[in-house]
Amino acid sequence: MLSVAVFALLLTLYRREDGMRELYVSSLFVSLLSLFFPDYVVTLPLMWLAAGVQKALNFRVWSASVLGVATVVLYAALTLVVFPNADVVAYVVNVWKDATVRGWCWEVMPLWINVVSLLMALLGLLVAIAHLRRFVVANVRIQTRLLISLPAMLLALLSCCYTAVNGTGVFALLWTNAIYIAVLYITTYGLPQLPSWSRSDPYRRSFSRRSRRR
Repeated sequence: MLSVAVFALLLTLYRREDGMRELYVSSLFVSLLSLFFPDYVVTLPLMWLAAGVQKALNFRVWSASVLGVATVVLYAALTLVVFPNADVVAYVVNVWKDATVRGWCWEVMPLWINVVSLLMALLGLLVAIAHLRRFVVANVRIQTRLLISLPAMLLALLSCCYTAVNGTGVFALLWTNAIYIAVLYITTYGLPQLPSWSRSDPYRRSFSRRSRRR
């Protein structure tokens, strides 16, 4: 839900040089996610990339993003000092320690998660290729949304392939982006048409009433 909220906030930055509040809140959400899912840290540069794609990145917007990260880091440090024995603090510390111990997804995650992730990755990659084939003729709105969601899906795919042994990979981010790219294609271009195997024969005569009238 926080990932969806961040994406919705980023879409409001198009050609806005006063998006400090949106990027501050987005960085705040991503930093909170990163406390419990460390791989979400890689989405911070993606937010700056998204702001740059929408021509909304400047020093003030970037400073607001850094301030959002610093806010979460400051409160996390104060909590660690004031409540060092709290269960939440112990959980976050262990999650970050285990994030450096990684393995291949088929060795770490359950089978059903690997199967769903594989299907979602194939869906997202195929639809992304279809998007890129029409990228030149697409309007700016479709191009912008694709340039925001596609890098996030690819980074999430890399994270899920070689994920942390404690199971804190960003699988939900991979699934969400793959579904979004597919929905974006369908709402823009419609359902893809299956190839037709029937070939028209110019020497084949039709005996229908319409053909006889011609």
